[in-house]
Amino acid sequence: MTLTKLKTLFLLCCLLGFSNTQAHYAEVQSRIQFQGKSWDQVLKMAQKEGKPIFVDIYTKWCGPCKLMERNTFTLQEVYNVYNEEFINYKLDFETPEGQKFGARYGIQGVPVLLYFDSRGELKLRADGMQGKDQMIVNAQRVLKRSNGVPVGNDRTRVTVPTPRQPRPNPRYDPPANPPKSSMYDEIVKRYNTKQPYEKLFRKYATQQKLLGRMDNQANMELIHDLSDDIESKAMDMFINRQNKFIEAYGEDYVNGKVKTAVLSKIAEAAANKDEKLFKRALEVVRSFDMPQADNLAYSLKRNYYQGIGDRENFAKSVIEYMKKYDGDAPDLYNRSAWDIMTSDPSKSNLKFARKWAETSIAIDSQYYNNETYGEIMIVLGKQKIACEAFQEAIRIGRKTRRDTSTAEEKLNKFCR
Repeated sequence: MTLTKLKTLFLLCCLLGFSNTQAHYAEVQSRIQFQGKSWDQVLKMAQKEGKPIFVDIYTKWCGPCKLMERNTFTLQEVYNVYNEEFINYKLDFETPEGQKFGARYGIQGVPVLLYFDSRGELKLRADGMQGKDQMIVNAQRVLKRSNGVPVGNDRTRVTVPTPRQPRPNPRYDPPANPPKSSMYDEIVKRYNTKQPYEKLFRKYATQQKLLGRMDNQANMELIHDLSDDIESKAMDMFINRQNKFIEAYGEDYVNGKVKTAVLSKIAEAAANKDEKLFKRALEVVRSFDMPQADNLAYSLKRNYYQGIGDRENFAKSVIEYMKKYDGDAPDLYNRSAWDIMTSDPSKSNLKFARKWAETSIAIDSQYYNNETYGEIMIVLGKQKIACEAFQEAIRIGRKTRRDTSTAEEKLNKFCR
């Protein structure tokens, strides 16, 4: 090989290496960047740079945590704000330091997002999975609340979208300054650390006359925060003033907040077989004029009845929902058929399951729905049809290079 060719090859390798490095750098930068190996280290960084701190508390097995990591932290509107304005810290809840945070701030489940000022004082807490709008509003509120704490060292900052401000009630002129009282501060402190606050809030609400009017911005934000708990009186106020909150934060944000609040409670309701809490979650959903409200109510019913092992009501909720469904999602038809067969496979119920499985196959014949159909036919005593369904499932599975062992086992078991 000539010297010229060697030089050319060397230059090409350098360029390729540089290109790969740049691509890797861009990929790494295109998400929220988490820093520091300990809270003490992060706190020192925040104090040095004069930035607030964002802490993502997660576990390795947490599904919603992974969804946020993949779908929210990688959005440019989100990571631009957090990388520019915050020191970001990621903390595994199951580590010793994570457990210390859990004990200090009353954390019982993940994900939990905590926002601190540069001195380590907790400013905002957000429980449950957060979407883009929620993440941006959280950031905006924390930056605004960091009064007296340098934010950004007077550098040029990324603009954080500001929610539309609510229009004052014509019959009431909100004060220019937010109400500052020991009671207000104590409520916020108890909320952030998961201590009981409801009794104190009701007293404060009476004092501030929150029950009959829209109050100033600070009280509005207090109601917003406390309404994370659907059992709180603040949720009733949030419902009654939903148009004001939609005007301030946007419809998508409010709907997402309500969805997070009710879904976070339904697991608790199922674990404790708390029918009152379950009905409260349904009541909250029905109180909001939101798109997909029927879908959300259905999810609550499915999760609750499945959680308490009530197969009859689980099947009833599936049938009730599917009778109204007029879409063409093959996965939903198949899943509903499977739910009936595995929960309450009475003869009358299996008629629905058979119809839905056949509809799923008609829309898009795949391995999974043919296998489901075969199982339903076995229960109904239609062995010939079942065997044909298992054979079709295996044929499609092999064609698409997927594991066909379960269908093969059923074919060998029922079709000899």
